[in-house]
Amino acid sequence: MSLSSLKKEITEADKSFSCDKLRVLTWEANSCYMDSVFFALFATPNPFLEKITIYQRYTKTMDGLCGDQSKEVFDEFKKELMVILRDLRASMQSKKVCRTFRAFLRKHEDCSLWEISPTFSDNRQHEAFEFLQFLLSVFGIGRRSVGAQVTYRKRYGVSTSPRKTEWKEWFGREDKKYSLVHRVPYDEFKTHRSLSSYLNYRVKDFSLNIKQTSWNGEPVNSSEEHVILQKFADTLILSLERENPQTGVVDHEAVQVPQKLTDCDGKSVFLDAVILHLGKSVKSGHYVCFKRCGKEWVFMDDTKKSLVVYKTWSEALQSKLGNIRTHGVLFFYSVHE
Repeated sequence: MSLSSLKKEITEADKSFSCDKLRVLTWEANSCYMDSVFFALFATPNPFLEKITIYQRYTKTMDGLCGDQSKEVFDEFKKELMVILRDLRASMQSKKVCRTFRAFLRKHEDCSLWEISPTFSDNRQHEAFEFLQFLLSVFGIGRRSVGAQVTYRKRYGVSTSPRKTEWKEWFGREDKKYSLVHRVPYDEFKTHRSLSSYLNYRVKDFSLNIKQTSWNGEPVNSSEEHVILQKFADTLILSLERENPQTGVVDHEAVQVPQKLTDCDGKSVFLDAVILHLGKSVKSGHYVCFKRCGKEWVFMDDTKKSLVVYKTWSEALQSKLGNIRTHGVLFFYSVHE
């Protein structure tokens, strides 16, 4: 089937789509993260699929991959992804939706797709943060469709007492391209209690050695970095780093999850999906997904046989199957309310 035919089928599936058509993806040995990501991005009609330009980023990168088979590999990879989207939204072969894609990754692991993406994880699990960025990049729905433009500002200073610091001037840069997924560092996760706080935060460091550190030729012993998510794309993805880098233990402290976030230009995005990690360490546990469908919220666990539907966001927050505030790690926001 051609790419244009697949896109036409997806469009037709959109027209007849209803929430009761959604189905659980089938767990298949360490597939819960990938299943949750697919469900969060593509389970319901997504306007950005109309803007797919798959060849945009990876055609040149694929040159020479697996020798003369590079184009064949890329075409097959593209086809498998498109079939998954079509099946997800049309509820066709719902129990085997991701199986062909996982088989494809294993089939080509020797030649290998890792050359155009970071390693997903050890033990061939394909479960890692990079998989999400890789998936978005392959579909070409990054750039101005997904992510945020980030401004970084930094200054150095001299601290003469715990409460007094003489700061030097700011310097900084602004990303020209949208960062697909914005990662919130563990220290910032511990400092704040609301996702909206992560859109504009400051990190201070008073541990610099004044004998070894200088700025513009002057000795300094402190620094402050200012991170600002300046402009949202049509989809914003926030990734909370809940793992303590010192102990490796996941912190389940609660955060506030607003249904709407607004950037510096006044553009608003609305909560569309949340992926939760159920476990004490990122090396173990299980991933599940809450996904908005109309006014309802759908809970997908690929080890269960059926979806759980909540009539309101408040009901979803009170779910006993997974606590969004304490276990949410990936938050998807979209311009479409």
